[in-house]
Amino acid sequence: GEVRMEVSGLESTPNPHSFMLRLDKCWENLPGVSGLRGRTFRPGTAADAELPADLGAVLSVPGVDSLYAMEAVLTVNKFPRDEWATVLPPILTALGGASESLLQSDQLLRLMLAPGANDSAGNLAAGAASGVVKIRLQASQGLPIQVEAVGAGGLAPAQRARLSVRFGDAMAPAPTA
Repeated sequence: GEVRMEVSGLESTPNPHSFMLRLDKCWENLPGVSGLRGRTFRPGTAADAELPADLGAVLSVPGVDSLYAMEAVLTVNKFPRDEWATVLPPILTALGGASESLLQSDQLLRLMLAPGANDSAGNLAAGAASGVVKIRLQASQGLPIQVEAVGAGGLAPAQRARLSVRFGDAMAPAPTA
């Protein structure tokens, strides 16, 4: 039978609407793709007929705008209106799944792929997958004294940090003469 590839690495890019997937096998006989030379594919174009079945399945996932395929790397671009928490799991399935080592090292990915992770009742992964972090600044007398960061979706505990001593010194009453 056909040997399926797996996604061995998953990396965010500077573009919040793109993810780079490292594959454990190279595409075979993909026209225009060799070495570091890649090719862009979009749904509904003539190039669709040249795609291997698994790559075609990725391109047909709702929310996928385009793919940039290199030999063992695939960059997936989604539409801004779509969330990675709903787009990424079917992409991984179409490609043969995530490797065991990737699943062990990526807590967020495990949550996204868990049964029920995309229920409308409580999607833990959606906010976190989008990279959203809520920042709260605590102030006293108009001066900042503490900052708190919380990842959307509550995947990690809140992180708090006191601001430097100079802020506290600035709030201290001025010495009276």
